Amino acid sequence: MEIFKFGGSILQDAKSLQRACAIVNSELQNNNNSDLRITLVISAFAKTTSKLNQACEEFRDINDIAKTLYSLCDFHISCLEGLKPTYYNKALENINRIFLQITDTLSAIEVLGADEFPSHHNLNANLKHEKRSQLYNEIVTKGEYLASKIIYYYFLNNGIKCQWLEAANFIKTDGQFNVDDNLTRKCIKKVFAKATEKIIITQGFVSSNKDTNVIETLGKEGSDYSATILGSFLDASKIVLWKDVNGIMDADPYYFKNTNQYSILSYDNMKTISQLGATVIHPNTLKPLKNKNIPLYVRSFNDMNKPGTLILKDAPLPNPYFVYFSKKCFFFIKIIFWQNYDLDFFKILFDNEGIIIDEASDHFITLKLDDSNLGKVKDSIDRCWYAYKNHHTKILS
Repeated sequence: MEIFKFGGSILQDAKSLQRACAIVNSELQNNNNSDLRITLVISAFAKTTSKLNQACEEFRDINDIAKTLYSLCDFHISCLEGLKPTYYNKALENINRIFLQITDTLSAIEVLGADEFPSHHNLNANLKHEKRSQLYNEIVTKGEYLASKIIYYYFLNNGIKCQWLEAANFIKTDGQFNVDDNLTRKCIKKVFAKATEKIIITQGFVSSNKDTNVIETLGKEGSDYSATILGSFLDASKIVLWKDVNGIMDADPYYFKNTNQYSILSYDNMKTISQLGATVIHPNTLKPLKNKNIPLYVRSFNDMNKPGTLILKDAPLPNPYFVYFSKKCFFFIKIIFWQNYDLDFFKILFDNEGIIIDEASDHFITLKLDDSNLGKVKDSIDRCWYAYKNHHTKILS
């Protein structure tokens, strides 16, 4: 079993859906194992979840809701371009059905109202709040249902036999985004044992309450988490997160030039990077892999030939550091050193570069910057590290 997760940032139109089919088809054709099974974990298409959330906030204004939902519905219908009439009509039927469910649920929220908030002294308000939360979850998860159904019909359209499964039937949570591991493992084993096709399509982000079975979610960036939960409990041979980046970089390429890609990282190193704010992988994603050594790949959706970054339980120390960026009143750059370093020497090096060290410890340095030297800081860090490696060689400005 292999797990492929396709995120909303890469699934934006009919062309990207065809590319997803091509990626899976290539894996099937190039793998020597004729019994290979692949489970696809699908996120909501681009910006769909945020627009559904917007609809929930606009429930008192019928005109704003109509604009949001019509726009969202038209977008999903536009993604059906290229489907044969049979599959086009079936996909369109599912889209219309799901949007009808969304409007019905929004009507139920309007009936409840939004004036009462939970209170230890107001049981009625608490019950209303709980019901609103349930209805909200039903709405914001519809993006995953829409996307997974459309992908399902794309695969059938391309002659790839597949089976659609509802994640709420096997990912079980407690109402606080916490997964019930034992129950979830049991449900996954049971549901997947009955699956008849080699290609399974399901939803990321979606779960259901372990006691009541009402729809819940895995929280922010929950689709990656869904993929690793499935990979762990199905003993997958590998998990691939297909992204709009080439892999895990040593700094954010949006802010810094000359970034370098990590070819391999350990779970622990990746967890550190994620906890510091890198958005490529959420820290929760790594939880299910803690006691297993399932290879986790971050690969480029736009270029299948690029190897991406491999994340394993044990891996060589990254060389040499990771740069985390944040902006408040000033720009702050946190450099995480995976190896021991000489702080005093780096103080001299950064002083030569005109960069202030704001804070330091055994494993990191925080730099405080302004707009004038932000663009140069990555080059400065590279020069400092090069000098440090070369026996304290003097940096040339």
